[in-house]
This record gives sequence, structure tokens and C-alpha cells, in this order.
Amino acid sequence: MHATKPIRMIKSWLYPSLARAVRLAYRAIPLSSNAKLGVKNYLFIRYRSIFRRSGAYARWQEFQQQKTGAAALPAAGAGEELRTAHGRKGASPTAPPPGMGRRAEPILTLPLAYSAFPVVAPRLAVQLHLYRLELMAEFQSYLQNIPCPFTLFVSTDTQEKKQRIEQAFVGWTKGPAEVRRLINRGRDIAPKLVGFRDIYGVYPLVLYLHSKKSAHAEELRGWREFLLDCLLGSQDGVAGILEAFRRRPDLGIVAPRCFGAVRPHLHWGSNFETCRALAQRMGISIERNYPLDFPAGSMFWVRSAALRPLLDLNLKVSDFSEEKGQVDGTLAHAIERLFFHTCEAAGFTWIRAGTAHDMALPEVPITIRRPGDFEDNWPAAAMALLQFERR
Repeated sequence: MHATKPIRMIKSWLYPSLARAVRLAYRAIPLSSNAKLGVKNYLFIRYRSIFRRSGAYARWQEFQQQKTGAAALPAAGAGEELRTAHGRKGASPTAPPPGMGRRAEPILTLPLAYSAFPVVAPRLAVQLHLYRLELMAEFQSYLQNIPCPFTLFVSTDTQEKKQRIEQAFVGWTKGPAEVRRLINRGRDIAPKLVGFRDIYGVYPLVLYLHSKKSAHAEELRGWREFLLDCLLGSQDGVAGILEAFRRRPDLGIVAPRCFGAVRPHLHWGSNFETCRALAQRMGISIERNYPLDFPAGSMFWVRSAALRPLLDLNLKVSDFSEEKGQVDGTLAHAIERLFFHTCEAAGFTWIRAGTAHDMALPEVPITIRRPGDFEDNWPAAAMALLQFERR
């Protein structure tokens, strides 16, 4: 007990001294104000233990809370230790500390800090629901960032669209491409789970994409591009995602970062009863007051085995509502909210990923500098949603 006193005394002198040195260096570096803000965000998130008692950190934390509408990370002494999956102190967040309104969000920062080439990947399928053909060229461009062969499965709703898509992919060199015409029902969710149910036994890894346009809300402008940048923004970034699946056999889903304007809408809404009934069929118990997280926009990388509880429900197209322009309250919206639950119920974990650009609380960057960091620095957020159920 007495041996810890000198350590505390050293820390009480060393940390303020380090903070002052960093502050002087920060003021002296010849960078633009935006670049300096990025440096400040990284330092305050990554090295919070050093800066947390400073006035600058308190002002920054208050600013981030106002900007994002999210609860700030707790002050010192409020259960602030963040631990890795092996229980060691680190920058990787676990469950929310007492009094924290929103869980910290670990973000796998892309690209990795080391080269993930040459890429080692299992058989890969990309499932693209292409309802809006005006976005076809955009998706073709993003798909070029996948640095390995893959099979492309495209769904659309009319024979005319099918023919136009097939023509557009003549000469496609990334791998085989197949286009299926499916009933316009269940948005992009029914094609995932019903229209392409046969692919999961053949392809261990799948990427979900769809031609999302949220025309009903101006604040959602740029959402699709944001999601695609997280999932397919560069060859280095995609290589990092594939490396994560290779190094972490327990990883079931890599989802994009949460788009800022969407964050206030990460709730059950009018979908809870449908979600609960669906969850019960998979052996999952949920309540309204349980924490909720899901890949809003339903574009993400997934290990096929992580969807098994949902696939085993053997849903049919007729289970989904007829298309009437609904913005909430359908089976498709309910399933979207249960993707992470399904992943956990199958025995896998999940994480969000993207570049560190404009990252802000509650996001916490997870930087992978070497292959061993997938063990040593991986966040202990495994099965976070279902763990709450078991408490």
C-alpha cells in the first residue's frame, strides 16, 4: 500500500509536466487551425490520462459534448479506466463507466499503421442491391478498391434494370458478376436474407452494399458516401479490414462509423415490438431500456457464420411489408437493429471502422501498428449488447 505513494507522487509531477511540454509544442508547430484541431483530438482521446485534469481538456470535452450531443467521457475517479480484451489498461473502451450516458465506441482506424499486403482473404462475395441505377458508376468505382478477387451479386427490381446492369458489367475484371431480379419488397434486407440466401454456404465473407438515398431528410445528405468511404475508401483501408477478419477469428462484423446526423436516431423507435418478437425467435431477450447499437444504413462486412441465427429463421419475401415509402416501423427496419445482436448470439464480436477524420467522442480510435495489436490492443467490447441482458 505504501509502495504506491511514491508512484502517485511521480505521476502527480510527471503528468502536468508532460502536458505543459505538449502544450508548448502544440502552439509552436506550423500547422493550420484545422490540422491542429485534429492533433488535439487525437492527443486528448489517446492520452486522456495525461491531460484529463487540465483546463484545456475540460474545455475540449465540453465542446465535443455540445458538438455531438453525446455524453462526455467521465472525469477522473468515475470508473474511467479503459481496458483491452485481456484486462490490461489501455485506450480500448469496454462497457460504459458509471454515469456515462452513451457507451464509448471503439473505432478500428483505417488504414492500419502497417501494411496489410499481400492480402490473405477467404472466398469473398459482394452483395449489392442496386435499385437506383444512377449510382451504378459510383459503386463500380468503390469496388475497384477491393484488392483481391471477389464474386459480385447484384439485385434489382425490373428486367430492364437487370439488363442495363449486366451490360454495364461486361468486361468486369474483379471476378464473376451475377444479376438477379427480385421483388421490390423488404428494401435491401430481403435480398440479403432471402434473395441471396444460397451464397452463405459458399462464401465465408460477404460485403453488403446498396444504393441508399435518404431523400426524406436533408441532414442525411452525404450519408451513403460516408458509409462507403468507411468500408471501401481505399485499397489500404479494405486490406486492413480483411486483415482484421484474418487475425480475429471471433470477429463477425466490421461496420462503418456512425454518421453524425444519424446518431440521435439510434433507438428502437416504433420497431421495438417487432424487434423483440424477432429476437425471441433467435433466443435473444431484449428490453426497451437495454443499450442499442446497430449498423444504421445496413452496409457492412460480415462473416457468413455470424448471421446464422437470422438465416435459420428462413424468412420469406412475403414476411416483409409491401413497399410504400416507409421510413420506419417495418420488418426490414427491425432486422437492421438486430444485426449486432445476431452476430453476438452466433458467438462473434463486432467493431466499427473508418478513417480518423473528424473523429469525436464517443468514438475512440483503435490504432493497429503491428499484427500483435489485434490481440494486445483489441477492445473488450465483445458481446457488449448481450452481456447487458445477462446482468
